[in-house]
Amino acid sequence: MGDEKRHNMHNKGRLIIVLWLTVMAVIAEGRPIITVKTMGDVPQQLTIRVVAWVDENIGQVTNAGRFRLKAKKMEDVSVKLNSKSSASDIVLALVAGLDDESRLSFVSKNIVVLNLVKMKTTDFETYARRVEKEAVGEVASALGLPECPLMACALHDCETVDALDDKSRNLCPPCRIKLIEILKRRDQNP
Repeated sequence: MGDEKRHNMHNKGRLIIVLWLTVMAVIAEGRPIITVKTMGDVPQQLTIRVVAWVDENIGQVTNAGRFRLKAKKMEDVSVKLNSKSSASDIVLALVAGLDDESRLSFVSKNIVVLNLVKMKTTDFETYARRVEKEAVGEVASALGLPECPLMACALHDCETVDALDDKSRNLCPPCRIKLIEILKRRDQNP
């Protein structure tokens, strides 16, 4: 490869890095606060991973720890959390113990409930990735992003665990740009 081609490739690489850093800086500027709460037997290691992944991809996350509710359905969890929610922008509830539910998740206004029973498997890495994917996708949805038709996006709607395994745990570039715009608007109109 000639020197000129190498120089052009090097410049393209630097441009991509600069663009990525710019996108991350814009995201960091208007990041929402997301409170993670757990209900039931949720492994601490899983909670730590989900908090870190959502924090890296969407917004500042605080771990509020465990909560106790007598609820059998995701809607009940959402209603009770909504009545108890503080000033945080989004509440992400990781719930183990709703085994009568057929859905993976439920979103209502600023409350996101993930049904961990439906995502659980004996392989912890697969389990953690499933929860990370659903958490990023559903929190982005709660912030106002629509479902994405691309499988390479965490906002792609999944009805089954197999479909969840196939989708990405990141937002696709168009959805990431939409997220930046939403966060900018939220920052301008608190």
